[in-house]
Amino acid sequence: MKAMRAAALLGLVLLSSFPGNEYQLSGSGNLACPRIFQPVCGTDNVTYPNECSLCRQILRQRLLNMFLLHYLQIDCSNFKRTDLYCTEEYVPHCGSDGVTYGNKCYFCIAVLKSHGSLSLQHLGEC
Repeated sequence: MKAMRAAALLGLVLLSSFPGNEYQLSGSGNLACPRIFQPVCGTDNVTYPNECSLCRQILRQRLLNMFLLHYLQIDCSNFKRTDLYCTEEYVPHCGSDGVTYGNKCYFCIAVLKSHGSLSLQHLGEC
């Protein structure tokens, strides 16, 4: 329930940051867009029917990323030393420093070296 409220609040904050602030959230928390065809191209190389549809996709992606980061916290409690040898298994972790770490071991060692200031941006390459 708390996560749902936080997501709704974040949605309102993100919505208020869009230029013009002319779009409305529906009762279900979705962005209600008009059926106007004025195509715009997103940075994801997708053409959206209009600016509102693009904003809705950005909002959904930001909410999804926030949800995933909250629930995909990496547990580094088993990594207590920075001189460990890591396997070469490639399961990339993108750190908040913009560096792609090869796997959880390399990421957790970097977290230790940063004294906890490094966090997970997302799973996968940066």
